[in-house]
Amino acid sequence: MPSHVSGAIGGSLEQCPSERYAALPPQPMARSYLETYIARVHTWWPLLQLPLLRRTFQSLYRSPRQCTDHEKFVAFIVLALASGEDAQFKSQPGMMDLNDSEAYFQTSLRFFNAFHDHPRDLFGIQAVMLLAIWMLNSSSSSHSNDLWQLSRYIMSAAIELGLHRHNTDWGFTSEELEVRNRTWWCAYNLERQVAVLTGRVLSVRDHAIHALLPSPSSFDALSGPEALAAPVFHKHNVALFCRMVSLRRISGRVLESMYIARGPDGKCMDTSLQQICARSDEARKDLEQWKQQLEELDLKPSREYSEMKIEYCLIRLLLHRPSPTFMVPSRQMTSACSKVAASAIHQWSVIESKFGISAVCRCFRQLHSIILVGLAALYCDWQTTAMPQPDVQSLRRPHCHENDTTICLGLIDRGISHMKAVYLVRYRDLFQANCTSEGLDFGGEDTMMQPAGEGMETYLSQVNDFLEGGMMNMDETLNVWYESMVQELQDNQVQDFL
Repeated sequence: MPSHVSGAIGGSLEQCPSERYAALPPQPMARSYLETYIARVHTWWPLLQLPLLRRTFQSLYRSPRQCTDHEKFVAFIVLALASGEDAQFKSQPGMMDLNDSEAYFQTSLRFFNAFHDHPRDLFGIQAVMLLAIWMLNSSSSSHSNDLWQLSRYIMSAAIELGLHRHNTDWGFTSEELEVRNRTWWCAYNLERQVAVLTGRVLSVRDHAIHALLPSPSSFDALSGPEALAAPVFHKHNVALFCRMVSLRRISGRVLESMYIARGPDGKCMDTSLQQICARSDEARKDLEQWKQQLEELDLKPSREYSEMKIEYCLIRLLLHRPSPTFMVPSRQMTSACSKVAASAIHQWSVIESKFGISAVCRCFRQLHSIILVGLAALYCDWQTTAMPQPDVQSLRRPHCHENDTTICLGLIDRGISHMKAVYLVRYRDLFQANCTSEGLDFGGEDTMMQPAGEGMETYLSQVNDFLEGGMMNMDETLNVWYESMVQELQDNQVQDFL
């Protein structure tokens, strides 16, 4: 806790009858929630030092009136995050928690309001980030809408505090430097994840960051019960978190290359198509390397492995799906989309079978991902009818993703029911179209295209086949994009000739 508030006594824990606040749960339940927090939250967001967190809970149960608002906030936001992940107490009458995650969250806000206007110090950044992590997993639409602004604030405050830089001359101890590094990379992961979700621009580029990646520290040691509850963190420490940093870094590069602004003529202002193709091919290679490193972690069969595989699939889909740069994906790009869509849906099924629908679709973020992947699967089936494929038998085959989209429908139905958001059923209707398509040919090499020359000419030939199938003049933006692609290819051929 910050030293300048260590002596300040916080507000009362007594509940106001007109507000939805939570009381402290029984201490054994709180200990179990702390173990769940380490396993399900701290593994991905190692913000807090575990010894300080344990002492905070001990103080809160031993002498609550002597605890500061900072300490009470941390305790209740941890309870909020853990109770949202852990459903075991809802099915055990002897240990039933009378509070829910929302009540714990509202109680944490009550104590946050006592210091929210404090100068933007390290703890203040961590506090806002803990709120943002809760909102990231919330079923409230207002929380989802506020995430981008909140993530930008966190990044701005972190940069102002110098967390993006590593300088031993600043006089911090090794533990303090490690906490600063972890806080920075948590902020970075949050901002990149929200940027991909919302399609917004990034707040800082990678070349401006000089913070070291997190490394194992003495304050990561777990007790016996904690190690049993969090075996993956106990074995791998911050390795999974560092892998997620690498994946978020790749996602940022994909956003800045494939999803950049284009002028009225359909062209990018400062970046050529050759440069974009080179960057996208580099991102594809980085993703392949990342996947190999994931396998080397030896996480199978664990929930964490499935979750990381899903995140990989979502970024791979971001790279290969229709984008402002490649509005009509090539056959190879469509094949890549088809494979990662099937893989993500399989991993969601694995998680749901073991942990229930709340582990798969309990918030807008997860619902958004499932809909996105389901639509990609439908698109892949549809696109084969619009873009003829060589060496494919003319016999009509069933949907390649018929079973996958059926699984998506079930996930969406059960997720909406779990979220108690009946008004979202309109998104389920996106999958109701009953279309017939031929299966995809997966025989080709899983690459995008060469940045110029024969590869680009082959791609444009595929686009011509697609447009001549009845898509020409159906969309003005598509027409402008196609004309700019043809013009740039012609310009490159002239330059090569000269």
